Formats: sequence, structure tokens, C-alpha cells
Amino acid sequence: MSEQKVFREFTQNELDTQYDQSTLVPDIAPYVEQWEELTAQAVADFTVHRDLRYGGEANQRLDLFEAQVPDAPLVVFFHGGAWMRHTKDLFGYPALALIPNGFAFATVEFDLIPDVRAEVQVNHALLAFEWLAGHGEAYGYSADRMFVAGHASGALLAGMVAATDWRTRLKRDASPLAGALLLSGIYDLEPVRLSSRNEPLALTAKEARALSPIHQIPPSPCPIVVAWGEAELNEYRRQSQEFAAAWRRADGPCSALEIPGANHFEMSLELCDPNGPLVQSFQELCKSASPKQGVEAAPQ
Repeated sequence: MSEQKVFREFTQNELDTQYDQSTLVPDIAPYVEQWEELTAQAVADFTVHRDLRYGGEANQRLDLFEAQVPDAPLVVFFHGGAWMRHTKDLFGYPALALIPNGFAFATVEFDLIPDVRAEVQVNHALLAFEWLAGHGEAYGYSADRMFVAGHASGALLAGMVAATDWRTRLKRDASPLAGALLLSGIYDLEPVRLSSRNEPLALTAKEARALSPIHQIPPSPCPIVVAWGEAELNEYRRQSQEFAAAWRRADGPCSALEIPGANHFEMSLELCDPNGPLVQSFQELCKSASPKQGVEAAPQ
């Protein structure tokens, strides 16, 4: 008798494997070392405001790297770590490519699973973006030209920010959200709910749907870039491709690209390369977001 399928063509063991990064990359320590070293370089190279509070909880903090040009667009970044690991202190390194290309950059801290439920984590992401939308003048960036970015589980958080009706939430005539950059993400939590990955998350079917960006795509969605690595797990590649297709079906501008040879943990490091395909695609997104949303490179 063949083993029962629990999601699409996958048996339980196969589905568990598809959401376990250690099956392809058993040791992430070298990547963590790179993140630490590159973030230390970014902190040394640029002006950064550490531990700004966007809420009253202990982990509701962010680091804000100042732009080198006036009225710059802001990129708000949410880190990965299976919703359970890491802090913002490892993830300042995208500033190395973004600041010289005319952006301000913020990396966000939030409560982790299992200390809070996934819904609370998503709410922290929304609160951080909302706080930053109200503090552009104080820190010299444009609160009318904000971009959200995320890697892995952070891409789900960024996706939920991108799916939010910011005009209604902020009571503004125009949304501050100009676009999104989503890397190696999960955009549909249903297969996660059915896998062993759900043990710490404890998602119900209702929660999985409500917290999945692919089911929350708004009318007239903002431009996005969706990217994944060639050496990703198959389910991560499928999730990215299907999310990009769903965004386009909703008439959202979307560039989708696969980074040759890159595994899951190498993907966020692509943000350090100002001449790489990821940063170049993001720059094109920024130029096309609206006539006034082009970016000016910082003086060298």
C-alpha cells in the first residue's frame, strides 16, 4: 500500500523534508558569521540609529541607517529564521548596497515564535512599518516612498505588509508603500501547517489562510520583485513562482527571478551586491513605481 499523500504529491515525510532547510544546508554557521561581519561593516560605514522603539514591547525595536541623499526612499527589512531565530542585529548588511544607491534602510526586530503566536508577529511588522511611515521628517527619509523587503519567514511578514491597505490604515490620500522585495519566502502557510514545521507555530487552518500573503493580495497591488535561489528546496521555489503568478493575476506589477546557484541562505547576501541581478531588479522596480519614485545614487 502506498503512503498517504498529505499535500499535493507529498507524503508526510516528504512534506516535512520540503520545509526543513537542513536537508540542503546542514550547517548555517558560516552564513551567520558572514551576516555578523557584514553588518559590523555597515554599522562602521554609515550613520545608524540603534534600537529605535516602534512599540512598547521589549522586542519592538529597529535600527535605522541614514541615507546619504536628502528625501531618500526607505527600505524596511524583515529577517528570516523560521519565525523563531535571529535578531535585527545580524541583518544590517543590506545597507552596504542600498545606502550608496540612494536609500535609507531599516532592519526590524520582532517577537519570535513560540513566545508569541504568528498573528502577533505579523502585527509587529505592521506596527514597525506604520511607525516608520510617521517618522520620515525626523530621520531625513521620504515617508511617501517606502519599500518593504524580507527574506524567508521575513518575506511572509513583508508580504503581509505589502498586502495591507495603508491608505485606510493611516487615513491618507495615498499609500506610503511604493513596492516590495521578497526573497525565498513562504507565501501560503497551508503546507507549513500540514508539516512538522507547524509544531512550534501551532497554526489552525483559519490562521494559516488569514496570515498567508497569497490569500490577501489587495486590489491594485504595488510593484514587487519576487526572487528565489536555484538551489532552494522545491517547495520554496514553487511558493515564490505561484505567488508571483497570483500577484500578476491581480494586476500587480511583478518581476520574478531565480538567482543561479544560490541556496536559501545565500539569497539575502545577494542584497550586498549593488551590481547583482537582485539589487538591479529592485532599482528598476523603484524607477517604475511612479514618476517621482526614482532614486538618486549617493555621491561617491
